Amino acid sequence: MNKKLLNLLTDNEEIADFSVQVRTTVSAEWFFIVDKLDQSRSKSVTYTMVKLYVDSESEPFTRGHAEITIYPTHSDEEIEQLITEGVTSAKLIKNQLYVLPQNKPVEDPIQVKEDVIGLGNRIIRFTLDAAQKYQGEINSFEVFANHHDICFVNAKGFDLHYSMQDAQLEMIVNSRDEKGEIELYRDLRFSELIEENLDRQLRETFTEAKDRAVAQATPALHKTNLILSGDNVSDFFGFYRTSTHASTLYSKSSNFSVGENIQENALGDTVSFTMVPTLPGSCHNSPIDEDGTVLATTSVVDKGIFKQVWGDARHCHYMEVKPTGNLRNMIVESGSKTVAEMETGVNLEVLDFSSFIVDGQTGDFGGEIRLGYLIEDGKKTPITGGSVSGKIMDLHTHMYLSKERQLVNRFSGPLKVQIYDVNVSGIE
Repeated sequence: MNKKLLNLLTDNEEIADFSVQVRTTVSAEWFFIVDKLDQSRSKSVTYTMVKLYVDSESEPFTRGHAEITIYPTHSDEEIEQLITEGVTSAKLIKNQLYVLPQNKPVEDPIQVKEDVIGLGNRIIRFTLDAAQKYQGEINSFEVFANHHDICFVNAKGFDLHYSMQDAQLEMIVNSRDEKGEIELYRDLRFSELIEENLDRQLRETFTEAKDRAVAQATPALHKTNLILSGDNVSDFFGFYRTSTHASTLYSKSSNFSVGENIQENALGDTVSFTMVPTLPGSCHNSPIDEDGTVLATTSVVDKGIFKQVWGDARHCHYMEVKPTGNLRNMIVESGSKTVAEMETGVNLEVLDFSSFIVDGQTGDFGGEIRLGYLIEDGKKTPITGGSVSGKIMDLHTHMYLSKERQLVNRFSGPLKVQIYDVNVSGIE
């Protein structure tokens, strides 16, 4: 940690509070065309992020903040100039006054040994083996592996050192039939290679590419039961995550109130979820948030009852609740139906949207169908085109969550969600 930087921040009488994060990232990258390595590279980068706070000197008392980034190439004079500019910028922000928490030392902070080359090579071998196993046709793929070593200190004497690792697999797969060729893009992110999870994701990717090539036009179903799967499930539950956050509640943008049953008179499964600091395989694991608030497991909604506000120090202070910090990982409890039970009768399952949009404030959702299945008593017909739309607040009183689960990056929860009476616009 740069002691001169800390002295500059401490000695500046206009700075009421500050935090400093020094991050060193070691990274490696591989690019493949089909199964042949085209190029690779590695690097190590260190940079320092400073967040400083300036309070007004007269009523109404306010607090502003600014963020600056310092690189090893910056001279002492340039660092002083950046701090001066940061103070000037912070004075322009007039937020209601708030305080940052006084943290206790973190027990057993995350410490991940640097292994970017090993992690990258394991992902490469697993991807190529999966393509052969599932007879998938890879156009190209790129693997990134990163290790982050982080030191965090603040004006209150909080001092923490931790490290973590993450990876990214970007790939394009092809599928052909007599009508032509299609390409399918996937962007998969994780902090460790959990073979069961990656195997499922790659199997689904290769299967979807083949089914997309033979998909029929979506029929005009008007209203039907919708089954969401894959990343769409995480996006769907993002509505509950956003609606219970302190910032959304403070701005009165949420439909929820603490203590209420958000699924009054529910006919199906109710929602229960917890925000947590870490999940196996998540790229968002951390003992603290960007303000330095120490993170702890927080049960937010239990069986449809909104129990606990969560969020950053500033908005929790405004809401007069204990700050939980900006937790990034979500665990949603399973439901009462198996996937097989969901697939009885007539359902439309959507695996891939051109873009699935869920409004985090209103609960409105919709998207154009890139690939789905019309399910009629277990028989699946690939379909494409058309769109679905609805409003979670109107529909979540009659929905079911699968017993089977998925673990994908920052989300652990049901593998699939079934929602009744969703609007479907077909193209037939």
